[in-house]
Amino acid sequence: MRFSISQARSALNSGDYEDALLNYMTVLRVASITRRPEHQIHILLMALCEIYKEDVAYLQRIADGLAIQGEYLSSATVFRKAIALSQSPECRCSPTERIGLLVNVDHINSLLFDAWHWQMLNSKIRNEAFANAICKAVERFSNPVILDIGCGSGILSIVSARTRKAKKIIACDYSETMCSISSKVGVLNDLNSLTDFELYPIHSCDLELQQRADILVSETVDSAIFGENILSTIQDAQDRLLKEDSIVIPSKHWNRLTLPLVALVNLATLLFFLPIVSLIIIWSRKSILVTLVLILPSLRMAITYCLS
Repeated sequence: MRFSISQARSALNSGDYEDALLNYMTVLRVASITRRPEHQIHILLMALCEIYKEDVAYLQRIADGLAIQGEYLSSATVFRKAIALSQSPECRCSPTERIGLLVNVDHINSLLFDAWHWQMLNSKIRNEAFANAICKAVERFSNPVILDIGCGSGILSIVSARTRKAKKIIACDYSETMCSISSKVGVLNDLNSLTDFELYPIHSCDLELQQRADILVSETVDSAIFGENILSTIQDAQDRLLKEDSIVIPSKHWNRLTLPLVALVNLATLLFFLPIVSLIIIWSRKSILVTLVLILPSLRMAITYCLS
């Protein structure tokens, strides 16, 4: 017997709730083998959304759950369904409850897109540096496969496609919102006419490729350099997704020796600053609690980098 989301929806529409729930739970169990826990929760919440699609209170709880998981786009969609349902004559929602829904969806909308993306997109120096690096990299391969991790708005995929030398561009981003934007940007720029373009709304650690990539492009460097886990991301890509002679952008000489070297530098920095911070705290006669508050985050970051 085969189970699927489509069969669950069909059973739900026909009023066979037992069969619908059986299909939803079976798909969820299969997903638990191949996907991250947060994906399992997303599937469960969307299944509940189908079951309680006529109940405003349940829809609001489901939307809240999606927002907690960081699934802001799905959360906003469910909130809008709840708002539309609350405006129907049959609904007994009070004006206060309707206002609450509007406030919630407005808050979720504000979380869909981080404002710093505008600064990145309008940074001429940054964009030209990436474009020059990509143009030089594609010259070293014949019909290269390019992997764009953390593709965001898709700007680097478009730059790669416009070289007209890439055989295929594979892009992924963990943000559901950014993948939606990237997909629309790709259509507006006629990306598929330039190359074979594939977009996956998943984390790169969950990505599986039939053919390893020749070039990796990744703009996952935050203001503190390592905040978006670029070290573990590139290491995983080199182990599973890239060829031995691949090129990583941005990097002049990024190889497996770089990772332990960066971890060593972070550990040395921590060991250098810990005594200084401790002396300052002792000198200013602060409490042990303040000491822990100041030192533990640095220690945690150093351990994370060392284990990356």
